[in-house]
Amino acid sequence: MASVPMPPPVVGDDDTTVTVVPSTTSTTNAVAVSASAPPPAPPLATTTNSADTAAEQPAAVPNVAELPELAPSRSQLPLAPNAAAHPPAAHVPNVGHPSAAEGTGEPPAKRPLRTRDLLSDLEYRDLVTRVRKQRPRVLTTEERLDMVLLQAHLRHEAFKTQKASGGSTRRQKRKFAADVASMLHRSSNLCVQVWREFIDRGTVSPAPNQGPRGVKHTKVPHTKSLRFLLRDWLNERTNARERTVAKDVVAFLVQQKVLQPEAVASDRAARSTLRVVQLFIKALGFRRCKRAGKPMYRERDDVLRKRSVFLEKLQSYLHLAPVAPPEPTQEGIAQPPIAQAPVAPAPEASAAPPAMAPGPSPQVAPGSRRFVFVSENCIHHHFLGRGHRLCFSAAVISGQPGPSGMEVDAEHAQLLRDTVEIFEDNSPVDFHRAFSGAYFSQWMGKLLDSLQRRCITNAVIVMDETPYHKARPMNEPKRTWPKADLQRACEARGLPCGDTLTKDMLWRHLQDALHEDGKPVAVMMAEQAGHQVLFTPPHYSELQPMEMIWTAVKREVGLQHRTDTTFVEVRERLEHALSAVESKYVAEAIDKTIAVAQAMLDRERQIDAEEDLRTARDGEEAYEDLDEEDEASDHDDDDDEDDGGEANDDQEDM
Repeated sequence: MASVPMPPPVVGDDDTTVTVVPSTTSTTNAVAVSASAPPPAPPLATTTNSADTAAEQPAAVPNVAELPELAPSRSQLPLAPNAAAHPPAAHVPNVGHPSAAEGTGEPPAKRPLRTRDLLSDLEYRDLVTRVRKQRPRVLTTEERLDMVLLQAHLRHEAFKTQKASGGSTRRQKRKFAADVASMLHRSSNLCVQVWREFIDRGTVSPAPNQGPRGVKHTKVPHTKSLRFLLRDWLNERTNARERTVAKDVVAFLVQQKVLQPEAVASDRAARSTLRVVQLFIKALGFRRCKRAGKPMYRERDDVLRKRSVFLEKLQSYLHLAPVAPPEPTQEGIAQPPIAQAPVAPAPEASAAPPAMAPGPSPQVAPGSRRFVFVSENCIHHHFLGRGHRLCFSAAVISGQPGPSGMEVDAEHAQLLRDTVEIFEDNSPVDFHRAFSGAYFSQWMGKLLDSLQRRCITNAVIVMDETPYHKARPMNEPKRTWPKADLQRACEARGLPCGDTLTKDMLWRHLQDALHEDGKPVAVMMAEQAGHQVLFTPPHYSELQPMEMIWTAVKREVGLQHRTDTTFVEVRERLEHALSAVESKYVAEAIDKTIAVAQAMLDRERQIDAEEDLRTARDGEEAYEDLDEEDEASDHDDDDDEDDGGEANDDQEDM
């Protein structure tokens, strides 16, 4: 119950303190007297007869009814439930006491809302706060269309009002976008942008920034399909010895509708786009080079070497039967499909197959070794790319070929469900950093135990070159060790370790020895169990069938996602999706990976034949690396790309 202002106390004739208290049950005033005083006097108390006291106190207390602030009406005072059934309290708590409100000190409980209730200011603000916390920050296409409909409705209502008045009233300027923003609690600028986009284009597009805060929209989308397309296009032009610079790549991306024409509409936009494309090409593992005086892009030497090693070992493990490439002729060498005007090929020239097109089914010889593919991935709570996520790792195994090349039913391709591990992570960095060398060593032991229980020996374990996959032993010498420890490590390996050698000299000897004899922990564990490890080359994720399996699993979980989906539900759906991976799908993913590797081998053989023919015709032509200085000294300003110096101000994040 709300507290009521109290009048000053009055001293009576018998030295008793009298306080006038307004009543909450009647229009009269009640007088509360201390326990030691006689029964209460009439509502108007008199002063004492003491002259001194009379000089300090007023002669009489005015009628409380004449003080409206001390005598609120019954309708102004909050009444407790069943107040009429209880007599008024003999004592009112002091003003400001914690229990003054409702006598308990606790805030009043919120009344439950009903569908037909009107909302007070407090209830309205509370409801808006709850809605804004629950809804996503980024608008979907449907929500943008609703904003258009709402603004169209307001404009139509204003038109009908003006028409009903006969146009006699002056048209008032009204901000319809601001009205919609106030209704939906969105930005007014956003409402204006959505309305203008719909009027100009006839449709709306979803927000370009689908990620969390801090993620910028990129001109070049980072998708696997684009990486594969651009990588194959650059390789084909390099093999055909066609001049290729970053401006050619920009034109190709515009032709493929990856970049919008606005990206090169002005000089400023063109310089910024050029720099972004340069960084994207570098991220694909390509470098600038020159051959026969023509600048072009070529994959880095380390990437080519690792790809060659992978294909060679895969061929030896699977005994892939080579497919004879088409014989090149002097009249026409098979040229790759490049985005140019269509030219009818010569009848005797055979068109080269696309580099990544699946070739014929690989011929796997009986008795081939079984393959185990290892990979990790993650799935976020709200699929925003950051935040609370689930990291998981697993392995799949290929089927065991039978005498006729068919799989035995008891040893079919499958997901090794006893190797599936899921854990939570909330770090803001890339999900690969959630894994460590120690964790992967523990998981590798779990995988080897799984293979041992299935009596699988001499398997080939395929994984990528993620740092924790190639983690070295903890006791391996490091550059930061003291000189005395480095000397003992050199002495244990039979290397020079005299006192005259500096720390850098000792580390150089150790580094050479570790490069020759050192092996990652995962490789040593696999070899001790009778298996071998094969690392996939960088930038070639299509050689890992687990990527296709992860895509299917995450799609199954994502299709069930709603804005109110809890993190526990995401984990349950992920576990169910992993347990529902069928053996048939695993076998198809592995067969597709082997077919891609077969196509790469066939394409490499065809390129070798074409290179031999060109060398015999034109002589040997070596590649020359181009640095930024060489690139800036190129005199062909019309065709060669900029060195990026002018675009530094416009550089955007990849």
